Amino acid sequence: MWTSEQRVRLLLEENILKQELPCFVWEDRIQRGETKVVGDYVSSGGNAYKICLKFPSNYPYEMPKLYILSPHILSGYGGKTIQSYGTSHAMHVWESDWNNYVKICHCKSEYWSASKTIVTVLMNGMLWLEGFEAHRRTGKVIDSFSLTYS
Repeated sequence: MWTSEQRVRLLLEENILKQELPCFVWEDRIQRGETKVVGDYVSSGGNAYKICLKFPSNYPYEMPKLYILSPHILSGYGGKTIQSYGTSHAMHVWESDWNNYVKICHCKSEYWSASKTIVTVLMNGMLWLEGFEAHRRTGKVIDSFSLTYS
């Protein structure tokens, strides 16, 4: 179970999410370490993706993890999968640690603070997807598209 302090924080996050990104839904909000927010994003290029944010048991003091659930395999430029990069600063991804989903780097861990909201994290995921699509078109690494996360 989440602590009372964490439940207050999650309720705040839920209210912000309803206002800013109402297409995202909560899953398993009771069990600490299993709570997720999942939603669909359609890129500026018209491609559909499913994004998932997983809350760690020490949230908000520990950074949440961000994944692309679908398409399950992301094929980049020349057909090379994003999963094949493992952990890559140039591609802003981490080695997959959950069902081979692409795990996005949305913030440097040393920059994470409890003041950041999940809307910020999800927006960084959307920004990453736009960079991914530019990578697919040009072959340039995702980092070259000025992904600046705060």
